[in-house]
Amino acid sequence: MIYRLLGDLEISWDGQALTLPSGRSLAVLSALLLRPNRRVAKSVLLEAAWGSSGAPEAQLHKAANTLRHFLAQMGRRDDLVTHQGFGYELRIASGDLDLTVFHRLVREAEEAM
Repeated sequence: MIYRLLGDLEISWDGQALTLPSGRSLAVLSALLLRPNRRVAKSVLLEAAWGSSGAPEAQLHKAANTLRHFLAQMGRRDDLVTHQGFGYELRIASGDLDLTVFHRLVREAEEAM
């Protein structure tokens, strides 16, 4: 597991916790982690990080660039996908995010009942 949202946000690689990006880049990352493998509109990300969908898009692009550099530490720079004219998507394997593992286990438990 690389991404941990349940509890304190933590991202680790090779068993070592990484220093998270700060400020608005962290807010953008969190918003993307809450919507893994889905395109997230620029307006949603701007609202999450700046409190307004009217914030300058250039700031969002700067935050995305910061996230790409962060992800590069894990060899996952290309996991952050730009959808031209729409927004961004963070591609995450099913076992790499504790939230998706939790949802899968809940579904399996409900099916087993």
